[in-house]
Amino acid sequence: MKLKLKFNNRAIHNHKSNFISKNGQKKPRIYTSFGFDKTTQFKGLNLCEYVKSEKHFVIIFYMKGQRTKPYSCLYPGQSIHHHKRFN
Repeated sequence: MKLKLKFNNRAIHNHKSNFISKNGQKKPRIYTSFGFDKTTQFKGLNLCEYVKSEKHFVIIFYMKGQRTKPYSCLYPGQSIHHHKRFN
């Protein structure tokens, strides 16, 4: 089961992800969920952490009919009309 991170400054600052996958390969980035309820306005908000300890908030969303893989990620402040998938 994946770890659900608390949405506060201290928990986000102290969080360190494991970048080794189950088959032993190194992953370039890890997405960690905050565990918000699906009915809140924060649905899909995740913490994206890179190997060099760089952290960003991203919104992972699914398009209708695609439930197995996330369709795309948006960084807060990025317009959906300027996103590479919609051009």
